[in-house]
Amino acid sequence: MKIMQLIGGVEDSWGGPSKVVVELAAGLAKRGHDVEIITTDVAPNNTRIDVPIGRTIQHEAGYSIRYHRCERLETPYVSSGMLRDVWKRARDFDLVHVHGVFNIPTSAGQAILRARKVPYVVRTCGNLDTWSMREKGRSKAIFYRMIERANLKAARRLHVSTRFEYDEVAAHDLKVPITICPQGVADGEPTNGAPSPNGERPYVLFLSRVNHKKGLIELVEAFSALATDYPTLDLVICGPEDRDYTKTLKARITSLGLTPRVLFQGMVRGALKTAWFENAAAFALPSHDENFGIVVVEAAQGGAPILVSHKVGLADAVAEHAAGIVCRRDAGEVETGLRQLLDAGRAHYAEGTASLAADFTWPRCIERIEAMYVDILAEVGGRR
Repeated sequence: MKIMQLIGGVEDSWGGPSKVVVELAAGLAKRGHDVEIITTDVAPNNTRIDVPIGRTIQHEAGYSIRYHRCERLETPYVSSGMLRDVWKRARDFDLVHVHGVFNIPTSAGQAILRARKVPYVVRTCGNLDTWSMREKGRSKAIFYRMIERANLKAARRLHVSTRFEYDEVAAHDLKVPITICPQGVADGEPTNGAPSPNGERPYVLFLSRVNHKKGLIELVEAFSALATDYPTLDLVICGPEDRDYTKTLKARITSLGLTPRVLFQGMVRGALKTAWFENAAAFALPSHDENFGIVVVEAAQGGAPILVSHKVGLADAVAEHAAGIVCRRDAGEVETGLRQLLDAGRAHYAEGTASLAADFTWPRCIERIEAMYVDILAEVGGRR
């Protein structure tokens, strides 16, 4: 199959969708498919990534990628070059996999695919969840009614990652088949026995984007309640930061007298990222909404006992595999859950975390996504 992967941006600090599309493209290419990612050069905080524009680049993992200039570096993002490219070349592909909703490059791209009569599947990336729909609620509701609902109803499939996300998308009653295909998660880069990046001090790890969606205020307040009983314990926060939210979060940390014990590490990658997981006393993600949670699988790969809120898409998997604790989002429940993880220790959860990680390998997940593509092409009569 010749497959286009269409996404607004792939700079990895955007988070899960950008990481997934690259690994998905590599996995499909490994299985013999011709895969091209079409995207823009936009990066967080009104910046660009330094890449060649408007030409196809062959990646060593077997897929190709073409970047287009994003003329506007804040929402709503605009890339006329990307849209011209999709219009010109869409019919060269058997189908298109669109990643994300409420994004001008991909939303306009879907309108082009409809006009060009090219079959496409939309990975909703949690954007249709109740919590997400409430964010910028009025403008998002208008956009949905005027543009996005028609795009979604014209898709051949809506691709979701978990049962939690399936239920949220089904509530929109779009009358389009919804397919649950979890994404895989690549193994972390090996540490080769490197020591803990926090030295001898134990720590609770948060590793994700630092913004209001992630429940960090509740986590910090829970940590404050633990601090006296665990006097050597630190809270380590890794991930790209929302500047305004980080100021609010740090002010709360200061007010609680926790500044020396809450350590901000910024974006971490490679072997250092693996080392943070492999040495954590516990990993916490008490998000207000999370359609999947790649970092949950990465924590499991590193053997870290896991605490997630019930609004994280992989909460059921954490419970099913006995890989940690699922709790409500309030600070008291987060505190209770962390105490249970810390007192039981990593060894208690080792079998569960290993089992969870094994469920989300890319080869297993690629087969499910590939089967979805095959079904779609069968419906439209194969290659046009």
